[in-house]
Amino acid sequence: MSFTNTKIKLIVWFVIFALLTSFVVYEFMLLDSVRNSTAQMEQEIIQENDSLQAYDSLVRTFSNIKDDSERANMFFIKKDEVVNFLEIIEALSKITSTQISIQNVADKGTASSSSVLSVDVNARGSYSNLHYLLRLLEELPYQTEVQSVSFTNEKVANNKSPISNSWVANMTIVGVIY
Repeated sequence: MSFTNTKIKLIVWFVIFALLTSFVVYEFMLLDSVRNSTAQMEQEIIQENDSLQAYDSLVRTFSNIKDDSERANMFFIKKDEVVNFLEIIEALSKITSTQISIQNVADKGTASSSSVLSVDVNARGSYSNLHYLLRLLEELPYQTEVQSVSFTNEKVANNKSPISNSWVANMTIVGVIY
């Protein structure tokens, strides 16, 4: 019986050892599987983060392009905003303390989608106020150009003594209509 008991004990110990060894091997395999899954998840998170950064970059770029496009569109006089443009010119009379009258408006159209607007302006006021008006006309937020300017002392225009503080300026302003 002692041999059988020893044999049984040895078998039991062998089974326990085999179970413990199997358990340890299983745990290592499970740990390796978790590591692989974690590494795979990390890669997916990095790829997702890169995709989000690329998307955010595209959104910012699109927003910048949209803003630039809107600024560029504001640079030209739109066909349906010519009246607003003329009102801006007339509103400068209050700022410059001059009297402004628009004498002629001509659309020198071309076959393309854009054409040239020509505006003849007559302004009365002091010489310095007319120069201030001219400077403001040159700084309009549109693609415009003061094409011609002539200053005349109002008394000289009426064949009187040239000593006067009242001047007349005739100007032609051209701008791109789109």
